[in-house]
Amino acid sequence: MTTDHTVQQLTADQLDDIEARAAAATPGPWSSHEDWPGRVFSDGGPNYLHIARTTGWNAEANERFIAHAREDVDALLAEVRRLRTELTAAARRDVTLPLAVIAKHGDMSETVRQEINDLLADAAPRPGAV
Repeated sequence: MTTDHTVQQLTADQLDDIEARAAAATPGPWSSHEDWPGRVFSDGGPNYLHIARTTGWNAEANERFIAHAREDVDALLAEVRRLRTELTAAARRDVTLPLAVIAKHGDMSETVRQEINDLLADAAPRPGAV
């Protein structure tokens, strides 16, 4: 099996799909238990619910990975969305400020002024945009 280590930007739909799979999974927190090595349980209900069993040479590390996945995936999704929001806002500022100065002080035709105003409108923050 070959692994492609090329970093591809996830689309909004891909993030939504990941979030939907995480939301559909058994609620957390998930944890391992010293009396049951290699097993991961959900602590989210009145009783422990068995989530996974790991075996093999790397069972302990896999157990820890799976046990933390419930919270880790949610945290990573939230961080990706937060960073995208910040990146979008920064990009809008990078476009908006220079164009606003040009529009205010520049000696330009009405066509150029209208194009700048259109770009500024496109760069305006949109509620809920990620």
